[in-house]
Amino acid sequence: MKPQTGEFVEGLRNRKTQKLFICLEASSSPGKVRVINPGGDVLIVMEELFDLEPVEVAIGEVSRFFTDEQVSSWHAHLADEVEQRRLEVDRNARIDAQKNEFGSHGRSMASASAPARTKVDSTRSPPRTSRKSTSIPVKVIPGRVVANWASERLVFYRHRIDPLRPSEQFQVKIQDVGTFQITKADFQRVFNNVIMSQLYRSQGMFSYEQVPDEARPFIKE
Repeated sequence: MKPQTGEFVEGLRNRKTQKLFICLEASSSPGKVRVINPGGDVLIVMEELFDLEPVEVAIGEVSRFFTDEQVSSWHAHLADEVEQRRLEVDRNARIDAQKNEFGSHGRSMASASAPARTKVDSTRSPPRTSRKSTSIPVKVIPGRVVANWASERLVFYRHRIDPLRPSEQFQVKIQDVGTFQITKADFQRVFNNVIMSQLYRSQGMFSYEQVPDEARPFIKE
């Protein structure tokens, strides 16, 4: 029985060797994925080398399904992710501090050198202001279904979704529920909380124990 924590490592089975590779994330190049091979090497390879259906491995069982070299590289990857986030937080804090310091200094300088007010000629016409342009919303027309997979519950795989264009769709066939179908644009709009979650960003996947209300409109029974 799978644990109820909802935390898994995604494994991709090589079609030729039948060995499991740890999937880290989608590559910036379409059709490619970043993985850890059984030797512990981090590689960027073609997605077509693996079975379409990923293997979900519970966090507590990684040593049963992956080699020691893979697990070691995976832990190093997670540690690097944590360090990168820490550096980013520190960098943003320094930038905010510099902005606050500059803003305070700028206001004091502006107060000291503020020019005297001049009398306004009421007979002159007010200056013309440019008309604010209104943005026209882009209508996304659903395109063809490009990616699909099946699962016992609603699960999103980053390496499958990232390469899609906004109008392209993907499907998730949920056991005993129906088929979830959505465009990438709607996924980014409705499930932004999933995209921004630590689990999706670090491990490349996110799954629900039960189908959420926001997913219901996209399910065909």
